[in-house]
Amino acid sequence: MSNTFKESTNTLDCEEFNVKYTLNKKTGVYSMTLERIDSIICCIVPLFESVSFFTRKSVDYHYWVISVVMHKFGYYYLPEGKKIALQISSGTNKYRHNTNDLNKTELPSVDSLSKLFAQTPPFDVSSGRTHFELVREFTISKGGRKGFTVYVSSSEGYKELKGSPFSTYGAAHVAIDLKSGSRVVGRYIDTGKAYKDKYIFSSVPV
Repeated sequence: MSNTFKESTNTLDCEEFNVKYTLNKKTGVYSMTLERIDSIICCIVPLFESVSFFTRKSVDYHYWVISVVMHKFGYYYLPEGKKIALQISSGTNKYRHNTNDLNKTELPSVDSLSKLFAQTPPFDVSSGRTHFELVREFTISKGGRKGFTVYVSSSEGYKELKGSPFSTYGAAHVAIDLKSGSRVVGRYIDTGKAYKDKYIFSSVPV
């Protein structure tokens, strides 16, 4: 897979970044978010690969790269891929230094990563299509045009929201006061992670 990854980056141009800025009103600090996976693969990863890390931050960086690869090749959209992505997000950066064993999440094992990447990638990155197009194609192949059943529960007590389950992602978004075309459910469903510490999304009853 490593050779395919390198070949896929060689076919990309560093397109204009789609950057979003979010202000933390409490600290006055802006966060800059890059949302295009192709831009991250093309420019950001090579940039960091060209420098050396002298602290334990290198561990967090390498797990971040694993997450990027999972998104690029579509592994993130598999149930086991989402589970591993959740382990990484919950076990790196400030969470990796948590001394409270009750709240600490173990990072994915080498065995679980090997089993995931041994599977045929859900996305054909050699096709020349953008990541957005590959995601859309995968979604449609799984019945995206008809919608997916979404169970929405509160993060406390796992009580289902009125109207749950919803027949489409859009209906679930509207039920929690988001725009129908939001991508929230797609990012959180079956991960076990609560959106804004309030809602849990799943494809099966919790």
